[in-house]
Amino acid sequence: MNDSMSDALINRIERLERSNRRLLQVLASLALVAVIAVSAAAAKVAATPDILEAKRFVLKGPDGKDRVVIGVNAEGMTEQSFLGADGKRMLCFVSSEDEGAFVALSAKGEEEPCLILRVEADGIPNIDMYEKGKETARLDLSLTKEGLPVMNFFDNGDKLRLQFILDANGVPLLTVRDKDGNVIETIPRGK
Repeated sequence: MNDSMSDALINRIERLERSNRRLLQVLASLALVAVIAVSAAAAKVAATPDILEAKRFVLKGPDGKDRVVIGVNAEGMTEQSFLGADGKRMLCFVSSEDEGAFVALSAKGEEEPCLILRVEADGIPNIDMYEKGKETARLDLSLTKEGLPVMNFFDNGDKLRLQFILDANGVPLLTVRDKDGNVIETIPRGK
């Protein structure tokens, strides 16, 4: 073997060794990054609580305004409210040991509900419908404690004016009342 071939061979071996060292350094660095990443992920999982406690949770929209509020209201009832862009409640779920549970739906821009679906604490279901901007129901659909269906119509002053009931025998009963709440007509008569 001549000297130039042996020099070329030595140079080539030296380059391969340098390349091999760089490769080992890169692999060691990648292994270190992988170990750090796995450790960080494991630490994050270990830090995730099983229970998250707070007095109130608020989800904000992209505009920074409250959009969902979950908590206990001033009356001590559990409440989950979905708010419109104007900050007014549009949909609300409420539950209370004393009051039962209800869902209230409001028209856009209105604070007062226009429809409430409720299950009273005694288990009686009820649907109330409200005139826009009013705090008192105009139409109420419910069941009596005996399970009989009732439909009540109220005037602007919250007085019961018209009532339909289906009695235990399946016979419909209509009661008409005056502005003071006195019965002026019952159909069928005599009931």
